[in-house]
Amino acid sequence: MLIKKIIIILLLLSGGSNNVYSNEQFQEVIVADPYVDVYTGHGNSYPVFHIIERGETIEIIFRHTSWFKIKNKEGIEGWVKLEQMTKTLSPDNHKQIELQTFSHEDYVDRRWEAGLLGGRFGSADALTIYAAYLFNKSLAVELSDTEIIGNTSSSSLYKLAIIMQPFPTLAFSPYVMLGTGFIETTPKTTLVLPKDNRNQFGNFGLGVQTYLSKRIILKIEYSDFVIFSANKDYDSNEDLKEWKAGFAIFF
Repeated sequence: MLIKKIIIILLLLSGGSNNVYSNEQFQEVIVADPYVDVYTGHGNSYPVFHIIERGETIEIIFRHTSWFKIKNKEGIEGWVKLEQMTKTLSPDNHKQIELQTFSHEDYVDRRWEAGLLGGRFGSADALTIYAAYLFNKSLAVELSDTEIIGNTSSSSLYKLAIIMQPFPTLAFSPYVMLGTGFIETTPKTTLVLPKDNRNQFGNFGLGVQTYLSKRIILKIEYSDFVIFSANKDYDSNEDLKEWKAGFAIFF
């Protein structure tokens, strides 16, 4: 199915971005500060066991929050603070390198995010694109468009939702969704026209998300939709379930 192929492609792409820096762009830098303290671990509680002086070349292995794991020419590995790495130079032209500083803290403090999720809506495949604005760490508004591909019809679902994230700093952070909007249904055959081709709905959902690396977020959601009938002669609401998973980027 198209949805499954898209999810597999996204997984492959995200798998290649687990390192904070690519080997080509940030493999080696030159220390520009008078000296850099090297710690045994990523935290001030760990002891300093080595000092790297100005002009030495070091290799950035990866980043954890505001700490970099590095290795020097002698093979000594350790951790250095972000603030001591802000003036590092390129070994090629000795120009200052602008280090990207995406971290879990940046994810928690984000203001915008957008993503692509795939899954099932009722018995049909579904693909969702969305954009969200965060008022603060725990409250956001989200606008989404879901394309639903069934055997006999296809639908477009447009939703406006409030997202509440009570524990935004957790590694796997749960959230609650309350939304509304409308769904438009188009039959694949015109022999029989549907009684309702545009209906309003109410939505309640639960989800969990986690920060992966750089600007990438992994999200999994489960939602319950109540589709309200717009036909006076057919006064029966429809209850549909949706699950989906995918990736988002934040700004």
